[in-house]
Amino acid sequence: MTEPAHVTGTPAPGRRAEEVLGIVAYTNVAPLHWGLEPWQGARFVRGVPTMLNAALLAGEVDLTLVSSVEFVHHRHELRGLGRSRRAPAEPSSGGRAARRA
Repeated sequence: MTEPAHVTGTPAPGRRAEEVLGIVAYTNVAPLHWGLEPWQGARFVRGVPTMLNAALLAGEVDLTLVSSVEFVHHRHELRGLGRSRRAPAEPSSGGRAARRA
């Protein structure tokens, strides 16, 4: 089995050679990226959620946190990452990581 293009270093068609990760510049989400440093082939963009949401939808950012409301509004354009480990009755924190579909 061959590895996906982004793993081997050759970008997939229509993708940049560099992955861009949006980092929300708010103190309450700092633990989510504390100590995380860009790796080879990656670049971090820091900003407020509205700026990062717009950059994600414009294709300028590959991955960032988005609010649940923003995710639902653009559900056909975005893809959520990961599954919640919360019990079904536990309230949602209101956000999730997303990338363009």
